[in-house]
Amino acid sequence: MCSVTTTLAAKRLHLTGKVVRHMIIVASSNIFRRELSIFTLAEANYRVREAANLGELLARINQASFALIIVDVQLDGLNVVELHELLRERTAAPLLWIGPAAMVGELGLSERDPLSGFVGWPYTPEELLLNVAQLSRRVSTNPVLD
Repeated sequence: MCSVTTTLAAKRLHLTGKVVRHMIIVASSNIFRRELSIFTLAEANYRVREAANLGELLARINQASFALIIVDVQLDGLNVVELHELLRERTAAPLLWIGPAAMVGELGLSERDPLSGFVGWPYTPEELLLNVAQLSRRVSTNPVLD
């Protein structure tokens, strides 16, 4: 279910006539990281969906196509390498991993998977948006997320 902040941002965008960007899903069992990311992206005119756990994330991936999937490295306390493999079996969408900087940096997923990036927690809204744009440019010469 979409958060209140996402719904309010969507209504404001509709009323102001701003262009809404492509759809992103944010998956985190950490409500603070999830809501901050959702609010930041919605304010930047992205269409955002949320998932609070792996079950919700997989259901949403099966229901819709996403331009980007933002995944918390601590989602449901799962092994990140296995989670990465599970997601890659189901989608080719770029993955932006978020979470504690030490954990994210150790993973090395961006080196093994050119469709992955990471941003360490804590991050500012500007850092999140910059990483979304950088990942978009890396995966395409025609960025769909900018």
